[in-house]
Amino acid sequence: MGTLVKGTKGRRMKKLNIKEEFIPILLICIIGCLEFFAGILNILNLSTYLIGFIGIIFVLYKLYRIILKKEKINLNKNFIIYAFLVLWAAWILKGTILIHYDNFSHWAIIIKEMLTINKLPNFQSNVILFTSYPPGTACFIYFICKYIGTSEGIVLFAQSLIIISSLFTLFAFCNKENKINYLLVTIGIIYLLIANIFINQLLVDTVLPLLGIAAIAIIIYYREDYKKSLFIITPILCFLTIVKNSGIFFVIIDFIIWFTFFIKNNGIKSVFKTKYILLIFLPLLMLLLWSAHTDLVFDNSNTTKHAMSIENYTTNLGNKDTEVIYNILNNMKNKMIDLNNKDNQIFLIMIIPFIFLIFISKKNIELQKFIIKMFIFYILSYVLYQISVARNVYFFYDRRRSRNFSRIC
Repeated sequence: MGTLVKGTKGRRMKKLNIKEEFIPILLICIIGCLEFFAGILNILNLSTYLIGFIGIIFVLYKLYRIILKKEKINLNKNFIIYAFLVLWAAWILKGTILIHYDNFSHWAIIIKEMLTINKLPNFQSNVILFTSYPPGTACFIYFICKYIGTSEGIVLFAQSLIIISSLFTLFAFCNKENKINYLLVTIGIIYLLIANIFINQLLVDTVLPLLGIAAIAIIIYYREDYKKSLFIITPILCFLTIVKNSGIFFVIIDFIIWFTFFIKNNGIKSVFKTKYILLIFLPLLMLLLWSAHTDLVFDNSNTTKHAMSIENYTTNLGNKDTEVIYNILNNMKNKMIDLNNKDNQIFLIMIIPFIFLIFISKKNIELQKFIIKMFIFYILSYVLYQISVARNVYFFYDRRRSRNFSRIC
């Protein structure tokens, strides 16, 4: 991963003129998608070493440019922050062991299976219970583990790279002229790291929204260059789709935001005249490809828990009467206003800095407007996350677990 980042920060990325804060997550998502395709084609082991070889070629070429061509090294100071976050994750995860139940019901199991058989799970895999779950994070973790080891700490470190790289996109808005943004981004990162599943677990509840936020950051940064933003976010949203079936929820939100900027400046008629907009269908194709794969290699994959199929939706919805639906909505409401809920406590604590910043920036109207927009985005993100939780319960949980919704959340 480091080899690829160093190599692709060179001439190629300069030609593409991609903001350096976006490169790590873009590379991670491209690697994850390539490994996914390789797994479908049953050449996972080969693709891993081929990607690594390409990374080494990039680095050697970069060294050639620096040593022999005397190319100047332009160090982005924000990458010092990225390096610090990566080293921090490596330090706290060294020697860590997995303890959460869901690690052993799926997330750690699929990684171990892939590292053992060097392919995606299939009908010969009798340890995979949730066959409908896509293997997005497992594909990237597989790539990292093939090079640096397979301990539980290394597995967690590999996933932490996805989280850190997603958060790093927010630093694209930080520079000497906007120092206040460093404080805003730091506040946001602290909240996003501790408000959900921490990096010492393999569950993807944090990965999903952070990939969505990374895409939003890119859309906002390139809000005047719609073609570039769409080309950059497409690999990220493709990867997001194969992290978990429910990732499509965040993909839809990201595309809505992209279309909002596009239509605002080009008009609704331009949507039907712009060919590159067809890229929006690629994440859906990833989901359909995984669905076709599970249909081929697993029995009854469309009716397993969390399967995104009409058959599974119909079964789960048919098992819920009015009383169950009322309990879901009522428990959802109670959970969101319960001050004893740790998530709500963190949410309220993180509001305080925003109020303070809005107050001290009243002399700078533009800055104050920006902080208010960030604050609204923060609120909406929390609400959308809670709605996605309720959606999961509504569509995927059976009658008994839906009744116990307050304990699920």
